[in-house]
Amino acid sequence: NQFFKTFENFLIPESELILGGYFNMVKNTDIDRQGTFKNITHTAGIEELQKICKNHDLIDIWRQQNPTTLQYTFKTKDRTI
Repeated sequence: NQFFKTFENFLIPESELILGGYFNMVKNTDIDRQGTFKNITHTAGIEELQKICKNHDLIDIWRQQNPTTLQYTFKTKDRTI
């Protein structure tokens, strides 16, 4: 949570911005997670990240172009996550 609060201080309002990274959180557990622990979320910074996206007019371009695609960057061997 504190990371995103501090991070926004480095962004220049009204500038063009591309933000990339792995933040270990999902906005929508219905389509961005599956398995036994689907509803566990890392929410400590999600509200702050959403504020940054709103304040700087940022979008998740992959999710916008693939609104219903189920694709994951991590899975366990037993597929519980």
